Amino acid sequence: MLSLKIRYFKYFILLKYILSIGAVPTKPPLPSFLEIYKNHYNKLNLHNSTSSFYNLDSIPYTTLETLYIDQTVDYGHITTIKEFSYKLWIEAIQGKISGKWKSFVNAWNIFEMNMIPKEENQRGSYIYYSNNHNSQNNQDTLYKSLNEYYQTWSIYLPHYKIDTDNWNMYFSKSNEKRFINTYKNNNKDSIWSSLTYPSLINSKDFVNPYVKADSPEMKQWEYISDSKYVSKIIETIYWAYCWSNEQKKRKFMDTILKKVLRMSDYMLYFINSNESLQEFNVESKDDDLNYLVSRYFSWKGDIHGKWLTKKVSSNIIGIGSQNPLVAYILSNIKEFKSDNEDIILKWKKTYKRQIEFIRWLQSSEGAIVGNAIYISSSIEINKVPTFYNLVFSNNSNEEENNLFSTQCFVFESIAELYYITKDKDIETILFKWLDWVLTVFHLTSDRSFRIPNRLSFEGQPEKWIPNTKIKDHKNKHLNVIIEDFNNDLGVAASLSKILLWVGKKINNEDYLTLGREILERQEILNKDEDGYATEEKFYQYRLFNKKLPIQKDFKGVYGRSTKINDKSSFLSIRPYYKRDKNWKKIQTFLDKGTPVPKFRYHRFWEQCEILSAQGLYSLLYTKYYPEPKCCKPYVCDAAMKLGYRCCSSCEIKYIDNNIKYGYEDGEWCGIPDECYEPVVLCRHATRFGFPCCEKCILQYVDDFGNWGFENDNWCGISPNICDSFYTEKNRKCKEVKGYECCEGCTVEYEENNIKWGYENRNWCVIPYSC
Repeated sequence: MLSLKIRYFKYFILLKYILSIGAVPTKPPLPSFLEIYKNHYNKLNLHNSTSSFYNLDSIPYTTLETLYIDQTVDYGHITTIKEFSYKLWIEAIQGKISGKWKSFVNAWNIFEMNMIPKEENQRGSYIYYSNNHNSQNNQDTLYKSLNEYYQTWSIYLPHYKIDTDNWNMYFSKSNEKRFINTYKNNNKDSIWSSLTYPSLINSKDFVNPYVKADSPEMKQWEYISDSKYVSKIIETIYWAYCWSNEQKKRKFMDTILKKVLRMSDYMLYFINSNESLQEFNVESKDDDLNYLVSRYFSWKGDIHGKWLTKKVSSNIIGIGSQNPLVAYILSNIKEFKSDNEDIILKWKKTYKRQIEFIRWLQSSEGAIVGNAIYISSSIEINKVPTFYNLVFSNNSNEEENNLFSTQCFVFESIAELYYITKDKDIETILFKWLDWVLTVFHLTSDRSFRIPNRLSFEGQPEKWIPNTKIKDHKNKHLNVIIEDFNNDLGVAASLSKILLWVGKKINNEDYLTLGREILERQEILNKDEDGYATEEKFYQYRLFNKKLPIQKDFKGVYGRSTKINDKSSFLSIRPYYKRDKNWKKIQTFLDKGTPVPKFRYHRFWEQCEILSAQGLYSLLYTKYYPEPKCCKPYVCDAAMKLGYRCCSSCEIKYIDNNIKYGYEDGEWCGIPDECYEPVVLCRHATRFGFPCCEKCILQYVDDFGNWGFENDNWCGISPNICDSFYTEKNRKCKEVKGYECCEGCTVEYEENNIKWGYENRNWCVIPYSC
């Protein structure tokens, strides 16, 4: 009966959420997500021999499927730094839940081995700096100081993409370093106009048509790192350190921590660059600089050391590359501080600037909109709002800063920061954003949800005045516009985590229940045998025949010895797509224009977002107890003494000498005592040696009954004490203050479903037995 009431209570909560997001539940519904999490983790476990999310070297793919194109990859089994950042995150959560950290260490080792270029992959750096002939690079004081400290000429940052299974066949079998770059004719081109080439080119076998023929860059190496996911990795290592330290198992973290400190030092290149002209002279009054993090940093050089350059790849800065949590960790947490005091001061400066920047772009509703660019001579500063040495830009499409998914990614780290610090400035930004989110996030009647997708805006922010208090800056004339909605699984899971972090910190039941509701709906609607997915239409697949912008008369060889010339298309240089099992859908679409192909893609990052949300719920809200040792069958004492087993149902077929029998699977069996005996205390527990609970706090439900946990032991919850259904029936009559139960059954009067008798010159309540 109690489990039935819990089920109806869940439906009631769901109905209220459909009508109003502001519903207030009493406590999280059962069961916990721990078992769901464990099953999902097994699918994503690189040690699971049946998992198809990894290659033979345990490197995670972008998607489970191969025929897949998005804005970053042209094949589903390519791997980016994004996948590794999520892999590390789920292994950190698994370490916290299981207390075992071997998988986390393995994940880090695989990441470092495959994503960070070693010195031999950055050949020529030593020769170049030894020749001391370039004044621009000699002014790179950061490189010099790091070279002296770490005694290496190579930059310790992860590259952003590898050809996991040598799909383009640029590499020999012995070459485990499969770094690749995507080249476009210009920055406005999409992945459909792109070419993929090795990051290290040491011959003229593969000539890039997007690079001038007379360029010295024909024999070179080039690596690009993505601050968004480097920050995610540092953030993950922080939590792994905290959780393993709590478990007194942090010894394994010492080696990893040293490498992360090294990575974080080199991460200053995302800020300290020749392009942004931020020299970080901490002794000067350099308040006109912004100290924000750029999204991409590239470094490349001639393999013979003739030249070497380092730069950020864009002068546009948005919120997607900001992570104030990481800046806080690197400037405040002792174990994560650099040995260089100068570097610590730089991270303190960027921490303050990032919070200011996010607030500067916060619309009147609460969303973050727009970007910023560096001031140039072509910009009339008096007409455009400024943020230190940046001006507001209407181009919010750059680096996905116009997507709600980017907001969730950033605010997840902000929610974690608030969970750690409960900082008032963070609180101002975070809760204004959440207030907006709760007005635009919708739970739908089909048990799904609708979340914002693309965002635009109108208006401009107010000019940022240095030293302005966060709460005092308001953008009354900057408004967000939601262009469309979708039901993106990964973004919804990210939002769920934000709600869980904040809900736990401030004990807000609304956030908790909505965060869980998102996960429950995904479990019901989106789970399949491979993980979680939703059916999507891909109109953009019409671009398979898109002609590449290659200069006239160019002739060359692409991957797999495919010919490439000025007549080549996206598909013609990738003919092996036609052998994919899903190609028939695409070919029909290209030939006839209909139907638009539909796919259920199992993106690795989305699986990890959902898994980490399930794990986070288990960490923050689930109490961990041993499972009740209740493995015995039902009891039917009288029948068992005569040699009969107990029935699994309560249907009586025969009664003999007051012993009730059923008939199942061609055999007579005894009806369990629970089927007809009145519920007395907690017999479902006492018959197995467990005591009855003193309180009615429900912790576990199984086929035998309801369980609590008191005095470090399981106990049975007594229905006749704790369940209102039984407690009402166990009374002799309905309880009415000031009146006793009648002795007889003569009804004199009935009102409001209460039957009254009159005995001994007093009104009394008719007993239930009547």
